[in-house]
Amino acid sequence: MRKNATFIFITLMLIYVFSPKLIAQYNWDKFPEQFRIKSSYKAINDSIQKDLKMSVIDPNVRVEIQKNSLFPKNPDESSIRLILIDPLTGADIGPVLTGDFKNLNSETKYEIFKFCEDCIEDRSQYDPTTIFKIILKKFEIKNLFNFSIGRRPYIPFQSFVHRYFSLFMGDRLGIPIDIERGIGISIGFSSPYGGPLETDLFEANFHILGLKIGAFNAIGNITDLQRKNSYNNVYSTLGIQCSYAVPVSNFVEVGFQYTMKKISQYIKDDILKKTRRINDNGTIDEPMFLEGIYINGELRYPFGLFGGRAGKGYIAYYQNEAHLGIRTFEFSLGNYDTLFDLYLDYMFYSKERRNQFNFSLLLSNSIFSEFGKDTFAFGPALSFGPYGFIKGSINLRIKLNEEQKFF
Repeated sequence: MRKNATFIFITLMLIYVFSPKLIAQYNWDKFPEQFRIKSSYKAINDSIQKDLKMSVIDPNVRVEIQKNSLFPKNPDESSIRLILIDPLTGADIGPVLTGDFKNLNSETKYEIFKFCEDCIEDRSQYDPTTIFKIILKKFEIKNLFNFSIGRRPYIPFQSFVHRYFSLFMGDRLGIPIDIERGIGISIGFSSPYGGPLETDLFEANFHILGLKIGAFNAIGNITDLQRKNSYNNVYSTLGIQCSYAVPVSNFVEVGFQYTMKKISQYIKDDILKKTRRINDNGTIDEPMFLEGIYINGELRYPFGLFGGRAGKGYIAYYQNEAHLGIRTFEFSLGNYDTLFDLYLDYMFYSKERRNQFNFSLLLSNSIFSEFGKDTFAFGPALSFGPYGFIKGSINLRIKLNEEQKFF
């Protein structure tokens, strides 16, 4: 009985999250004479561009719908303008294409009608099977990976620019100062590839022409927030780092880290007492202490997962450990009001630590409205190892600079 109840609950939650709301009729009179689809409804904007035969789907194009004054009650008589927006200022540059509402796909119209909550009148006549038809169509294999979505035009020395700041498992927040010359700063907590509460590392960097020069150090007692299963932790100390993004599409970055101080033996012994794991077969697992020099590198390629932004797949070598993973931001699974961030990283077995799988799925766009609608994202961050679950925590992502689209 309990299993059946759990299955029903999960099914209902999936229908709510991944499907449009049930509507049978709409009242076109309640729509304004002229309205624009918000930029946060990226999937609707993309669908309209596709229906109107845009040669290339442009993320900087906004959709404006104008009612026909002679036939205000007939949506098919309305006109549509696609307006190009300046990505830096958000100002209108001018129309790039015009079309008719009647030329839109029925599902695209459906999403536009859903855009106005006051237009829902009668749900009783809706065909319930339509939900599943829409869901199945959204999960077309061709939309799973798109290597053109979320990718900005290549400009050398700007790979550090990144508008997403994550507590765990994310690229560093990169803020440009002089974007044409690739000058800026970046900051970040924890390892860019590690799991939650795994390390106490904090770093700050300066970037110029593809070169990154920075420093890192341990902060606070982040790893002490969860002491259980801490055998795979990484403990940091003061150090410097330097890397260079090869200016060939920003796909390759190589560099090094060097610790300037050593963790005292007294502190090591105290940490090992709390974190050492003695296995049944007599082997011992201990955390990693950063000491000496480390050669790092990353090979990456941008892609979109279900229309997500700033996504990439990567193979990395970081602090003597190999990583394989993907991450993408603000992708949608059938419901344009719900956006997700996804982080997946697999760390291979190394001399220092056991292999580990890190996972984080964040939800945005449905938590807040207006300003904070897609600025914040929350969700779990989990780590798993050869002995099962290791650690878990709440992950937070903050997005800056809404209109600019960066790699």
